[in-house]
Amino acid sequence: MHRPLTEDAQDAYVHLLAGDLNTDGLARLMGVSRATAFRLVGELRRGGRLIEVVKLGARWHYEVADDFEALWKNDPVAAHVGFIKNGPVLEPGESVDDAIYGPRKKAR
Repeated sequence: MHRPLTEDAQDAYVHLLAGDLNTDGLARLMGVSRATAFRLVGELRRGGRLIEVVKLGARWHYEVADDFEALWKNDPVAAHVGFIKNGPVLEPGESVDDAIYGPRKKAR
C-alpha cells in the first residue's frame, strides 16, 4: 500500500513517470538542489513507489517500475473495468488478471 506523499514528492513522481531523468535532471526541472531531489526519490521509495536506477550506455537514470496493482487502484479508468463486469474493482488478494479475465482454472 502506498503512503501519502508531500506535494513536492508528487511532483517528482510525475516528472519521473514522464521521462528519462537522473538526480541532476530532476533537480533542474524542479528548481531544487541535487540533495533535495535525491531525498524526494527516497521519499517516493519509502512511500511504496517502485523507483529503479537504470544504466543506459554511460548514463544513469531513474525509471518507475511497472506497478499494475497500484495502477488498478489509483487509475479511475482502470477501476471501471471491475464495474463493467458487475463486480467489485479488486477483491483482497485477487490479481488484476483474475479480475479482468476471471480466475484461472486449476490443472487436474
